[in-house]
Amino acid sequence: MLPEGVQISGKKYNSGRCLNAKSTCMIISFLCLIYSCRNNRKDILETNAHTHVELESSNNQYTTSDPIEFGMGGMGMSYSILYKNLKPIDTIDACFHYELAGNDSIVYLSVKIWYDSSEGICGNIKEYVLLTGNKKTVLKNNLPYLDDYFSSPILFNNQLYYWGIKKLEIESGKEKLYAMRYDFKKKYLDSIYLKDYTQEGTDDMTWYSVMLNEENEIVFKLFNSEQWYIDIKNFKIKNKISL
Repeated sequence: MLPEGVQISGKKYNSGRCLNAKSTCMIISFLCLIYSCRNNRKDILETNAHTHVELESSNNQYTTSDPIEFGMGGMGMSYSILYKNLKPIDTIDACFHYELAGNDSIVYLSVKIWYDSSEGICGNIKEYVLLTGNKKTVLKNNLPYLDDYFSSPILFNNQLYYWGIKKLEIESGKEKLYAMRYDFKKKYLDSIYLKDYTQEGTDDMTWYSVMLNEENEIVFKLFNSEQWYIDIKNFKIKNKISL
């Protein structure tokens, strides 16, 4: 459970993860980044590069820079710098972006970004974060079986839906898979057992995906295998298909 007092409200939506987001970084930002990062590896937020990026228009205190591409194990991804009242506070996955949650709360996927003189802009996934005021709560420390890389969470109507991945044997890839739902407002956790599964090894972040369809069902899709359609109101399996 999340700490007492954490409340989230506001409609949420997401249609699953996306990769290879188009970079709109300005040339001056990139030149500043290279100039600022004279060491072989240096965290982006330790440089002054973020002061030169273009901010999005926003009616709230949170804004982000334009997305900038980075390399992560051969995958093309993009990050943005997250600002609060124009002050940089973190680097985030540009696809998940950030999701508003109440008056002063957001959820985002934090990424570690650095510049390498031989490889260019590099990065790694860190963790999903709930930011309330100035307090950061790492979601995987509070929500069971949340995997920052594979769980593909989405937010809808104050509820976080994600793949629960219980790793049984790391070497063999044996797992138990669950559909998970956490209600931030009620502070209540639901789970549905889906199947035992052996993951034979992949670095594809979309292997396990979660999305909201036009019928207002939450769809848990296991890549090239099965799909489960979950009724939002009752949080029960309405249908299952094999791919």
